[in-house]
Amino acid sequence: MEISLLRRALWFHITVIVSIGLLSILLNSLHFNSPSPWKEGREHLLDELDELTLQGWMLHDKSLYRVSTTKKGWRASREDCQKRKADLVVINSREELNQVSRFVSRLMGSSWIGLSDQEKEGTLKWVDGTPMTSSWRHVKPRDDGGARDCVVAGEDGWSEEPCNRLHHWICEKVLDLDHLEAERNKEGSVMPTEEEEEAPASQSSTPLPTCCPWAKRPATPATPGARRSPQ
Repeated sequence: MEISLLRRALWFHITVIVSIGLLSILLNSLHFNSPSPWKEGREHLLDELDELTLQGWMLHDKSLYRVSTTKKGWRASREDCQKRKADLVVINSREELNQVSRFVSRLMGSSWIGLSDQEKEGTLKWVDGTPMTSSWRHVKPRDDGGARDCVVAGEDGWSEEPCNRLHHWICEKVLDLDHLEAERNKEGSVMPTEEEEEAPASQSSTPLPTCCPWAKRPATPATPGARRSPQ
């Protein structure tokens, strides 16, 4: 009788231990297989970039740019950018200035940028509220008494013009990468899988800024037995 009770007690403890072990394995599996916030954010961003590049947006550093194919006044141009969840371009560095200059050169004309003194005459401000303080770009002043409150970028520099004059325009959509960096730092360094290390780089994914190599989309492994096309 006592031996039977001991066997039952032993079997019960073994069952409990095995159940706890299986539960632990299941929880760990769910933890490693479920996508983390920064990985989900990365995939969402890459999908968005793929879609936007198909719509004519161009990637440079941490921003996307779109150059119009038609001409409008400054306000109508800005409204078009805002409808695209963007705004007229704000130039923050000499590198960005060079990029915008290349856009203007391709157009062989002038383009509206996000700079004007409509809020206060004589005080140029960007559409994000920051003042025009850069020393690397001079805006040609008005040469008459007419109302010229908006700035265009041309091949020969920047100048103030009447806001209702028709020009091309450049939209800018700033990529929000800071929150992805923060999520990644919370989770620590994420090691690539063996498949990701060995697989060739995907030719279809949109490259991200060099600031964020972690944002590279995992490569798609080559199909076993697939024939390589001749070089």
